[in-house]
Amino acid sequence: MTRFVLVFWFFMIPFAAASVPLDEQRSAFLSVSKNLSAQPQAPWPDEAEALKNYPLYPFLRYQWLKQNLTQDQAIERFLMDYSDTLYSALLRRDYLFYLAGQTRWPEYIKIYKPTSNRALVCHYHWARLNTGYKESALQEAKKLWVTSDTTPQACESLFEGLIHSGYFSKESLWERFELLIKKNRTTLASQLMALMAEPDQAIASLWLKVHNDPPSVSGANNWNAGISGMEKIFAQGIVRLADSDVDKAIEVWDSTSSRFVLNPESKDYVEGRLGLALAFKKNPASFSRLSRVVTPDSSIREWKVRAALIERNWQHVLNALDSLDAQQIKLPRWQYWRARTLKALGQIDSSLAVYQALAQDRSLFGFLAAEKIGLKPELKDRPLLIDPAVLTAFQTKPDLLIVSELRAVNQRSEAGQYWQYLLSKLDKQQILLAAKTAQQWGWHHNAVTTIARAEYWDDLNLRFPLDFMDDVNQAAVTNQLEPSLILGLIRRESIFDPDALSPAGARGLMQLMPGTGKQMASALNSPWGSVDDLLRPEINIKFGSHYFRQMLDRFNGHFMLAVAAYNAGPSKVDAWLSTSGAMPADIWMETLSYKETREYISAVLGYAIIYQLKLNRDELKASQFMQDVLMK
Repeated sequence: MTRFVLVFWFFMIPFAAASVPLDEQRSAFLSVSKNLSAQPQAPWPDEAEALKNYPLYPFLRYQWLKQNLTQDQAIERFLMDYSDTLYSALLRRDYLFYLAGQTRWPEYIKIYKPTSNRALVCHYHWARLNTGYKESALQEAKKLWVTSDTTPQACESLFEGLIHSGYFSKESLWERFELLIKKNRTTLASQLMALMAEPDQAIASLWLKVHNDPPSVSGANNWNAGISGMEKIFAQGIVRLADSDVDKAIEVWDSTSSRFVLNPESKDYVEGRLGLALAFKKNPASFSRLSRVVTPDSSIREWKVRAALIERNWQHVLNALDSLDAQQIKLPRWQYWRARTLKALGQIDSSLAVYQALAQDRSLFGFLAAEKIGLKPELKDRPLLIDPAVLTAFQTKPDLLIVSELRAVNQRSEAGQYWQYLLSKLDKQQILLAAKTAQQWGWHHNAVTTIARAEYWDDLNLRFPLDFMDDVNQAAVTNQLEPSLILGLIRRESIFDPDALSPAGARGLMQLMPGTGKQMASALNSPWGSVDDLLRPEINIKFGSHYFRQMLDRFNGHFMLAVAAYNAGPSKVDAWLSTSGAMPADIWMETLSYKETREYISAVLGYAIIYQLKLNRDELKASQFMQDVLMK
């Protein structure tokens, strides 16, 4: 009991009131942390003990222990004393890998806690298999084995034990093979064939051939349709062929599918994919094809609306809208299309009623609705009202003190990681407190993403910050852009995180790829040092705004096309224009095959209008985004 009291006492000490001034504690922390990084195997430094009452002491202790995993007693003590910190979870992970490497399975089981780390889970069940829990361990191994993921090396021994046990089955083998094929992991799928009997190897070989050479499904008339599994090979072959030659896929499907015993789900899946392939090519026949799906899922129901828009059949659009489920039909995008469709069908009063209701929504579709009926768009801002005393008390929590200090010593990545850990422990009301805390700190990216977790959408100063405005205004003047458009792009691209880095390598506030950054530096005669220049807000906004100006000029001032090009690339937009022909901009946007770009366009343009209203400007209207799209 004494230990927990002491730990609680440590965390509740107001560190700013400690005998050592706070700036000296921070300086000492940075010095000790630097030395620990330089000499990870050195003994625990005496000077670190002077920081025991400093919030980042657990970080220092973790930093040392993760490099000294032979310190069993010290590690177990740390895991208990700091069990409520992120560093306990991180050290537990490191220590478990160390114990596994030492094959110390009893200790591993003692220390283990449930985790999403697949390698640690495999080690755990291997540990149990080796310590007398064979049956339950193999049952869990069977669940882990059926996956399309690459097998971590840590799982190999466990899976080898499974394969040579009575718990392994032919059904499990085929289940994993099929998953791998669907995920296009053909190398892993082919490796599984070594575990199959010869007749099954022949079927698997055909499956791989059809997957890798979709036109070969045309020979399905010569297959033995009575062999189990042939129907799956045929169905998936048709789907693969549809991606490259949908007309041929339809021809083979319609002429050959009757040979195979396909269940209703498989038939619906193929018909749906054929219909989608037609819709992605803007083929008016897509509506008819999608109508063959007997039990459509939510995606197919939505694409039936889009397919009806492609064929410009407003009665079909209305019928498809009526088939949406109760949750879908409430979405602003589909309310917009209902109002638009009712007007096209001459049902003016009904259309007006839908527009009036939709005009209250704070989205591109709501702003369009408001303009169509002559109303001024409204923001409906309702800031969070939080008792300052409650907020102050929340900010003295140990986890908050740790995050605050990580930010103070410029450990931004560590602070962000700890923030996510903190949020995982909070209830909805506490998440709102966390969002307001991040806003107070000027940590706008985390304020926005945090309040979204609580699904509170109406504190607009929090959700739509006006940050980096000097740079935004300068770029707007230089490139003859509305500041609201630049802000809308930043809000969608990085949510005002200057350190944002995408998996593809895009960097900074406006998420510029290094190649684009170099091009903009050259175009503007600006110095280019390295890709890290893109993490400087003033450089990123300067280059990103100029690139958007280039997209506007390339697409004749068409806002929607420029935004689409900023997201998907100008060559992709050129390709879409060459196949779509002239059409209203809202139909063009709604029928794009890229979901990401559809949502990106509506988000950026909607955010731009929100920023227009926040800045009390009126140069842009939602209707300006809707000029007709012409064929390239």
